[in-house]
Amino acid sequence: MGKKLDEEFVLYMLEVEQRYQMPQSGLNKHARLRVEQWSKTLCQVSPSLVWKRNRNLYTMLLLN
Repeated sequence: MGKKLDEEFVLYMLEVEQRYQMPQSGLNKHARLRVEQWSKTLCQVSPSLVWKRNRNLYTMLLLN
């Protein structure tokens, strides 16, 4: 279960990275910094399944 959550997270983060680096993303500097800080926080390693589930949910919110 944990490995599957980690694999999903990697895919989500790749999508986040692609979206926020696009010139037409329309994100101002403040929004880009917020995404970068959230990304850094979400990339912390934890063995907890609850943490991994919540991490993936927060990452999906970054995609909205």
